Amino acid sequence: TVLLLILDWRLGLLSALMWPWCLVVPPRIARRAGPAAYLRQQREAEFVERVQEEISTQAVVRAYGLQRVSIARFFQFDSRLFESSVESAFLTALMDQSAFSGLLVLQVVTLGTGAWLAFEGYVTTGTLAAFQSLFLSVGTSLIYFTQYTRGLSPARAGMDRIEQFLRQPGSVEDAPGAAALGP
Repeated sequence: TVLLLILDWRLGLLSALMWPWCLVVPPRIARRAGPAAYLRQQREAEFVERVQEEISTQAVVRAYGLQRVSIARFFQFDSRLFESSVESAFLTALMDQSAFSGLLVLQVVTLGTGAWLAFEGYVTTGTLAAFQSLFLSVGTSLIYFTQYTRGLSPARAGMDRIEQFLRQPGSVEDAPGAAALGP
């Protein structure tokens, strides 16, 4: 960014807008993507529990003729999982593409402004070419950075699920006055 400012301060200031865009917009979307990923993981756990229950109760379901009820409940859990998966994937993709599309728009604006400055004689064509090359390099680095932050949202949701599991009380409690178990 410093080199961009050295090449041409006007274009450098314009291109500096990529920093706030990439550092503010994707994290704002991530605030919604995190809870959506958490909800998807909860629904996935419910779905897996439902599958395990269906497998273990096949004899009872057949004996009482509950196949239709069982299938309807299974599809209900499946549709809930699908809805939350679509929302989570959409927000994650939106977070990813927001930085990329913002940089593309900024690149077009910078190139248009640079072309006008070159046409008016304020910058040379070589300076404009060097500027655009360097701008693409900085922009690509920022996009890679935002892609790493995209992966943090589902990981954060997974960590929340693990912490929730660890906060649950134990299923076996000691009797009052029980002696401590030795090492």
